[in-house]
Amino acid sequence: MGMNMSNSSKAKFYKTILFGAVLAANATVTGAAEFTMDEIIVTAQKKAESIQETPISMTALRADDIEARGVVNIRDLFTATPGLSGFEAPSSRGNVSLNLRGVGSGNPNSLSTDPANAIYIDGVFLGKSAGNGVDVMDLERIEVLMGPQGTLYGRNSTGGAINMITKKPSDELGMKVKVSGGDYSHEAVSARIDLPLSDDFSVAVSMYDRSRDGLYENTREGGADLENINRSGHRVMLDYSSENFNASYSFAHYELDETAQALNVVGFNPLGGGIKGAPGYPNNVTISSTDRLNSLLATQGGLPYLSYGPPYSPISPAQAAGGATHIAQLSQWITDYAAFANGVLAKDGSRPSTGSNDSDQRSTQDVDAHALTLTWTAGDIEFKSITGIREVSNLNEGDLDGMDNTVTMGANGISTGIVPDLVLLTIGGLMFDSVGGPYVPASYEFMIAQTLIDAINNNGSAPLFSNYATAETEQFSQEFQMVGSSGNLDYVLGAYYFDEDAKSRNNQTSVFPIAFTGTTSYDIATESTSLYGQMTYRADDSAWAYSAGLRYTEEEKNITYLHRSSASPACFFGFFCGQAPGAYYVTNADALSQPEKAGVYGKNFTQDFDNLSGKVSVQYFMNEDTNLYASYSTGYRSGGFNGSVYDQANDTADAFDEEEITSMEVGFKTDLMDGRARLNATLYKYDYENLQISQLLANDNGTVSSSINNSGVAKRDGVETSLMFSATENMLVSVAYTMNHGDFDEFPALLTDAANGGVVMETAHLAQRSSPDSSLNFNVDWTLMRGANSNLHWTINGNWQSERTPISLNTAVYNTDAVPGGDAPVVFEQLTNDERTIVNTRLAWTKQLTDSSVTVALWGRNITDDDHRNFSFNYGDALGTSVAQYGEPRVWGIDFTWEM
Repeated sequence: MGMNMSNSSKAKFYKTILFGAVLAANATVTGAAEFTMDEIIVTAQKKAESIQETPISMTALRADDIEARGVVNIRDLFTATPGLSGFEAPSSRGNVSLNLRGVGSGNPNSLSTDPANAIYIDGVFLGKSAGNGVDVMDLERIEVLMGPQGTLYGRNSTGGAINMITKKPSDELGMKVKVSGGDYSHEAVSARIDLPLSDDFSVAVSMYDRSRDGLYENTREGGADLENINRSGHRVMLDYSSENFNASYSFAHYELDETAQALNVVGFNPLGGGIKGAPGYPNNVTISSTDRLNSLLATQGGLPYLSYGPPYSPISPAQAAGGATHIAQLSQWITDYAAFANGVLAKDGSRPSTGSNDSDQRSTQDVDAHALTLTWTAGDIEFKSITGIREVSNLNEGDLDGMDNTVTMGANGISTGIVPDLVLLTIGGLMFDSVGGPYVPASYEFMIAQTLIDAINNNGSAPLFSNYATAETEQFSQEFQMVGSSGNLDYVLGAYYFDEDAKSRNNQTSVFPIAFTGTTSYDIATESTSLYGQMTYRADDSAWAYSAGLRYTEEEKNITYLHRSSASPACFFGFFCGQAPGAYYVTNADALSQPEKAGVYGKNFTQDFDNLSGKVSVQYFMNEDTNLYASYSTGYRSGGFNGSVYDQANDTADAFDEEEITSMEVGFKTDLMDGRARLNATLYKYDYENLQISQLLANDNGTVSSSINNSGVAKRDGVETSLMFSATENMLVSVAYTMNHGDFDEFPALLTDAANGGVVMETAHLAQRSSPDSSLNFNVDWTLMRGANSNLHWTINGNWQSERTPISLNTAVYNTDAVPGGDAPVVFEQLTNDERTIVNTRLAWTKQLTDSSVTVALWGRNITDDDHRNFSFNYGDALGTSVAQYGEPRVWGIDFTWEM
């Protein structure tokens, strides 16, 4: 469990740590021996320069840092990088949404969504979030750039950019093998060999394989445990160098085949009839409602009266007698559901040890990545060509409701299991003649209720919401750069081309057996070109440096809607139109056999965008150790189409505009105490136009789809501070604190149509950004023992974050009367992502041998077993539940590494 401290106490505690660290730096370093910290060289501005002389707020991790902190993928950076947070999307593994400085990237499972925080691997941009969270091999350096990087990094870097730079082949023969084991049956092996084939040509080959059992036991008999690890990859890199030329090519292949996250039901929404009397109505509606449970219990209480006949029952005693088994079955299911619901309502919100589903939750990734970099040097000018090809194939098969809706038949002919409340309420309503209206005979409604019960028992389950989705992307990028200097002028010039084709296919199963299956599939393509340049001028003997840059981008987006539906063409409840229950559901394998959705399928649309982004900055070097800088920059995030949503009211694509951001930033960087301490700080302010926000929208079969809308205007501001100091000759301590402020000035209102009064519910004052107000990172690297041929090194690092909302708003528009369409817009209570403190550690002993070394390392992650939610969302008025997923518990392991 986490530390038993209040939120305010924790905030004060961590701020005290930061303040104390500053004092400790001044006290400890003053009397230290003569030693300094290493200079960190980065390429954030497309050229090699000291991180302290780069006028950008950024974090850099070198190879030793990456190893010590256990960073192998994007998710691992959340505890290693200040100001960076995010989540892995429900039902997926390896699709990660990033948040830098409060700028989120939205739903990473959606191919309609372009990231807001750019990821580059060896200079190649990752166009979608699909597959961005697979492990990356041979990392030499990671640079995290904060703030809009629109000039040098282009579109979709409004929040910042992450550069991952891999190791080139060595010109000396070398080999490294690492074997690991740990709890939850953790096993891993990785290896790399460097082969110099000549003075000019070298090859490196790498591989890894990593596995672990699931973290959550599956409550379904025979169901696979959830959140396991099963991933592998290999990589080949070729490098040729001559006096003025270098060619570097790499091919990497990554595979992942894992069970998805454990989703757990954490709340229930009110029913429509009681919504206006619900606690918190209309702008903070409770998700701990007993409406649905009470309605079911009332239905159960009335079931004995069905045998009495009119006027006490809508059906005859004979029909009730013939349906006695079905009536008993409904009563049993209500009893089972009541036990489940009461269990949910009694939970304290802590991390569970189990997860539930009624079908497989499987996620796979298959990624191929090619990168070719050619570099020519002519005097002070460097010409570079970067070519990238990336192909991603992603499968997400998920039961997204957090319940095991399997039913098990008993010896008495009555099954037990958790059937969703919406299905039970519908069956109960049919038994009491309250669904079909005055023109449907009560006897017919009762008969339909019987067939629905039979359909569930025959199917062996009553799935509430499951999704089978595949995503395939193919991207090609080409960048040309010219980097050089002339006298007092440094410059970067470039041209960039990007082309991507993406295919999204899915089959959504909802509320068996009263709704239907359907697809919200689509093809989407992007083509983009841009020209950019940035120049920096610093006169001789001047303390001032001035930079200016521009980037012009043209972009085309194209979408083809491929939606299909098994819905009855005559009426929503197909069983009222002669269809047998279950006939409007198809298996995932038969998804493409479903009828094309009339008026939607095959519709094709194109949008063109263009943007001019820029940056100006001024930097003042007070002395060789201290500089101050100020910058004004703009950024751009692509507009596009929501592939899962079609605007049928206007018979057009559901489109959204490009997002634009303006940033003002001031900061300083200084080395203190003769280079033994380093203090950096930044203040920034953002202004957004057409800020893109991700929301969940209801589909016609009760499922939900992710949709992007433009919120209008938002303002954000914040501060970032970091302190690094050498406390002793053998100890390096770093602390970083970030604060982010501001929500929304404008946000899409909730609306009802004219027939329902044209209600407008403003929501800007309710919406919240999905990033913590405050976060603190710390790291201690301490060589505890240093001998002639060995050393013992301890690393401890961690991250504290204040609580944050996972989604800006959870909303719905309820229908409380007989008029079609909703008349009561509401905003639901938000379950926040908990405040958390994640602490990781590694103790490593290294022994130098004659021509090699061995290292044995004991490591632990989340060593305090902090218990926290890391994502939650609400399914609205139809499905009626809130679900959540949780952070990983404490895990530990041991590594053995041999290197020559």
